[in-house]
Amino acid sequence: MIAARNLLKAGLRKSIGTGATTAVWSDAWIPVTPPTQLVGKNVFKDPYLLVYHLIDQHTKVWKDEVLHQLFTAEEVKRIRCVKPSRTPQMDKFVWAYTKSGIYTVKTGYNLASDLKETSDSPQVLEPSVTALKSRVWTTKTTRKIKHFMWQSIAGCLPVKNNLVERHCGIDRLCPRCDAAPETPNHLLFECPAALQVRSISEFPYVLGDFPCDSLYKNVDHLFWRAKEANIPEKTIERFPWIMWYLWKARNEKVFNEKDIPPLDTFQLACPESENWTVAQLVDNPLENDVTPSSVAPTEQIITFPRCQSDASWCPNSSFFGKGFVIENENGERIWGASAEFQVSSPLHAELTALTWAMTMALQRGLYSLSFETDCMQLVKIIEDEEEWPTMASELEVFKFLRSSFSIFSLSFIPCLLNVRADSLSKGARARDCCFSYVDHSIPSWLVLETNQLN
Repeated sequence: MIAARNLLKAGLRKSIGTGATTAVWSDAWIPVTPPTQLVGKNVFKDPYLLVYHLIDQHTKVWKDEVLHQLFTAEEVKRIRCVKPSRTPQMDKFVWAYTKSGIYTVKTGYNLASDLKETSDSPQVLEPSVTALKSRVWTTKTTRKIKHFMWQSIAGCLPVKNNLVERHCGIDRLCPRCDAAPETPNHLLFECPAALQVRSISEFPYVLGDFPCDSLYKNVDHLFWRAKEANIPEKTIERFPWIMWYLWKARNEKVFNEKDIPPLDTFQLACPESENWTVAQLVDNPLENDVTPSSVAPTEQIITFPRCQSDASWCPNSSFFGKGFVIENENGERIWGASAEFQVSSPLHAELTALTWAMTMALQRGLYSLSFETDCMQLVKIIEDEEEWPTMASELEVFKFLRSSFSIFSLSFIPCLLNVRADSLSKGARARDCCFSYVDHSIPSWLVLETNQLN
């Protein structure tokens, strides 16, 4: 944990609840990647100033006068992307390199690699195996074999030589031939058992190139050079399975004292390779059937009363737009359009647009409503109740509003069926100012699009 502390500090930022535990100048709390601290104007910086002090505690909005006094215009724009919580939530750490704010091994590894590359410490110059590792994941084989191949290239395979290096044993010799240290390259390419399997497979021997004493050169030959040498693709595609069954044969020897002949290894690998290849070519039995996705949009079931919502977000804009259309079975409609200061992502905009539409519906006494959105990710977050720390305050508002409805549903619709809300949100953003419009008539500034909205 101590070893990973610097990595976590580099990737964590504060998600604002009340702002009472986040220091304005020393904590990273602005939703940018990588996480950075605010610089501010050339004014006195109170080291004890908290984000809490920048928020009006009655309205739960930013104190604009204070923001412009302390920060540059660009910093004010970024601060406004943060939405203070309207409920007494604690500030908490989130991972800045995922949309949800939850740490993942993949993003942690990528950040660690970037930090290593930019480090000022001297680096040992040696051949990079990054391309080989990346190529593994596009190999035509199963996931477990891909993972096995990646481990082999990365030096993580628990062969005897590696175990001794990690103080987990004293015997380095190959358990199958007792003639050389068991390294990944020896196991897969140089051991007599491996050489015999390669010979049976009719994979050509290339003097000085394949097989050789370099694992990376051997794998490079399988990935690229073999194809350039016009070796049959079927022969090349067998090799991941051959490598896998060489590993299994080795484990049989180590753990069960059982010797697997090279011919048996080859006869196990070939059918597995061919069966897997055939399985990838099997047609989907439902491919030619009528599925829900193939039904014309106009044939979808419509539940009234309903509310369609949408948001319009652009990365370089100072504002984002919101739009909704509430419609009942008699064709009566309520049109809503609004613009607010920019938020940190399109998903934040979509959820904010939805909660605004919910608020406007409740204010008009509509407690039974079916909501529709063209943002599939938003539907999944709400339906599956996924954990998204970066949207904690917005989700709290949503849960509070949803509890006020007697009947509530949220469903996904294609963009082509959400044209009206989309036009309202885009028109609202284009006005480039904060405003709110809710009425039974279409906004006058969208009069040119009346035909489309109807």
